[in-house]
Amino acid sequence: MKNLWLLLVCLIFFPLFIDAQAQTDRIDEYCGTDFNAKMDARLDRNLNVMRSGFYKRNNAVRYIPITFQLVALDDGTQRYSEIETMNRLCELNAQFSDTDMQFYLADNNGFAYHDNSAWYNGGGFNIMTTITKLPNTINFYVVGEAISPGSGVVVCGFYSQAKDVVVVSEFCYEALNTTAMHELGHFFTLPHTFDGITDAYVCGTTAPAFYEKLDGSNCTSVGDRFCDTGPDYLNIRWTCVGSSGVSGCQHIDANGDAFFPSGRNTMSYSNDQCVNQFSGEQANAMNIDLDNRPDLLTTATIVVDPITVVPVLSEPGDGTTTAFGVLDFRWTPVPNATRYVFQVSTSSSFADADIVVQEFVNAPDITLNNQLDQNTVYHWRVRPFNDANTCAEFTNHFSFATSDFQVGLNEVDGLNSFSLFPNPIVTNQEIGLTIDMEETKEGFLKLFNIQGQLLQSTPLKVTSNQRSYTLDSSDLSNGLYIISLEFKEGTVQEKLIISK
Repeated sequence: MKNLWLLLVCLIFFPLFIDAQAQTDRIDEYCGTDFNAKMDARLDRNLNVMRSGFYKRNNAVRYIPITFQLVALDDGTQRYSEIETMNRLCELNAQFSDTDMQFYLADNNGFAYHDNSAWYNGGGFNIMTTITKLPNTINFYVVGEAISPGSGVVVCGFYSQAKDVVVVSEFCYEALNTTAMHELGHFFTLPHTFDGITDAYVCGTTAPAFYEKLDGSNCTSVGDRFCDTGPDYLNIRWTCVGSSGVSGCQHIDANGDAFFPSGRNTMSYSNDQCVNQFSGEQANAMNIDLDNRPDLLTTATIVVDPITVVPVLSEPGDGTTTAFGVLDFRWTPVPNATRYVFQVSTSSSFADADIVVQEFVNAPDITLNNQLDQNTVYHWRVRPFNDANTCAEFTNHFSFATSDFQVGLNEVDGLNSFSLFPNPIVTNQEIGLTIDMEETKEGFLKLFNIQGQLLQSTPLKVTSNQRSYTLDSSDLSNGLYIISLEFKEGTVQEKLIISK
């Protein structure tokens, strides 16, 4: 029994020891995916189905759940932002547009958060994925540095077949970068276009007979085994030439045929400015692989229609001054939007360091409770999105200033509710108040402007059998006011908008 316990301890902690001992040499901009025997077997299955003579892709778009696992340092800093992640998802779906495969934020959220410096710096891969990996979704980790489990070096990203997750480094996950596109190609079993080539190819020399040939005579058995990607012998990063999208390195195959390999294919090692496509056969193979992933074939109802209408910001209005305590924000709902990103910033540039509030909300409004400072100028904006469409832009921002007057909501024993109607006031009508009180109380009904100046004060006796009261609004100009119901036990306040 003692030996069995020791064996279990070793099995649990040995992978962590390996992670801790990982070397951190850098081969930036390289892929760390180890295309192993299990991936080869999956690829063989997909190719056999594709070439069976019976396969035909139905060209119906299928939506695949993805969860972005955003890893930060222990103190929560350096995390890749949700907004940039949404931008990358928009780009990713455009990159996959010809494959009939699109990705959506899983479980109406699509984000998971982890504060762990070791994980952020590439360590602890086994324990990280064991603890945090979620079922029925692609788990896509964004870390500071991705350390390939196979080589122990820092790479742009990798797909782990053993853990069935994708990991990318922040420095290779910028705008228009194709690392995610490339690693998700591996996720669905696509090899590199130069697969099987381990030696550096010398431009202009005749390749060995076992390299893929230009005439396609051996395209099904060597290289990436796709016949519509073309031969490629370059297993190092390279840049395409001009608008042609090909390499400047002349290749010569075993037949003596000369050519310049294309850099357009996602699974090549050409630089990002070249890459823009999967081949038709690659798209077929990925779809066949997806057919064999029931965990990713969702039956959930998701919203996928594009968002074409821009929300209109409403409250607080641009250039207004408002209380700094309880503060309501409203905007117009837009078709196909199921969620909104809401931001408040101390600068109009909305730099990360200046954003003081960022929330994901399901409705076109949000209330902040004592989250803003007094006598401060703020800027706010929103961005609509849905499960599969994260491409909408932020609205133009509104600016507002907070005063030193705070709207407080203190509890009053026996008071069930206090509300105003109509609100906003659009004519010279009376302000209606509904007060639901369990017992008789005496107090004051007061009206303040947003600067905190008292405009009206009326003694008020509230009884349990009277619920409706009125105030005159004829002398009030347009703007924001505070209606205060004050008793010795406490005070409740509501905001009133005059918009005649």
